[in-house]
Amino acid sequence: MITDLPGSWEECPPTLLDAAVRDRRWAQGNVQHLRVLPAKGLRWPSRAHMVMGVMNYVTSPLWLASVLVGLILYFRINLQPADGSVGLNSAMFGAGQMFDSSRMIALIALTIGLLLLPKLLGLIIAVGKRWNLTGNLNLLAGAILEQLFSILHAPIVMSLHSRHLWEIVCGQDSGWSAQQRRGRLFPLAVLLRRHGGQTFIGILTTAYLVWLASPLLYWVLPMAVGLIFSVPLSALSGSRLLGGKLAELRLLLTPEERELPAIMERHQELIDNFTIAVKTNRPALPVQMPIVPASEKSAA
Repeated sequence: MITDLPGSWEECPPTLLDAAVRDRRWAQGNVQHLRVLPAKGLRWPSRAHMVMGVMNYVTSPLWLASVLVGLILYFRINLQPADGSVGLNSAMFGAGQMFDSSRMIALIALTIGLLLLPKLLGLIIAVGKRWNLTGNLNLLAGAILEQLFSILHAPIVMSLHSRHLWEIVCGQDSGWSAQQRRGRLFPLAVLLRRHGGQTFIGILTTAYLVWLASPLLYWVLPMAVGLIFSVPLSALSGSRLLGGKLAELRLLLTPEERELPAIMERHQELIDNFTIAVKTNRPALPVQMPIVPASEKSAA
């Protein structure tokens, strides 16, 4: 282990589906911590850390359940008798008893605040920093673009995480397949198989709310749009063409992409050297260790 290496150089999964494979493995590991949680000798920060790891995935089915309950209750209102009689639905589930708009708005505002506050603080810190080489305007545009994609991806990830937990409950093992590190485009058949159900549910829910001319559509629309366009969103997540275009526009760039660290340069040099050796059937040439600048050593 290199003890003086600053930062982390583990590459993220390049596509949404590759990230789902990793999340499936992580979800199984985090859920297994529930068996360790009551163990003696653990301090409360350790227990809290385990609970947060589990809740990182459990919140997805909880979100799904809350949406389903809200839709079911709303649908029951619209199934009341049309002759004006007071049925079981109207007696037990009156609209005024089920939906409190002021509390709903307050809850959504609190949720949005909790989600956006860390990103807003990070954006404020990044403005004017030395490593902000893209300019404040590009930084702001990139933050808005990232937030838009996060909103659209959230219901897809919710669906994937809910499925992961169901598989874990059913005793299915995640396995440990090789991880992909480069962007790639999945065949359409694979995308339809993985996201077809999400697309169908999004279209069905939206169509029904449009047919009812329901104002609930505006509450559900952000989630429904992400589900409806889950196939193209998943495909775009691994598009190297899109990534290149964004890089040309200087959007969503990290400091390491603007100024490649010495260790990453050596990493690429070793890969190129090995690739040439394999193609030419010759021994790989020795690669000289790079000189690490004093600034990077001091940063460690």
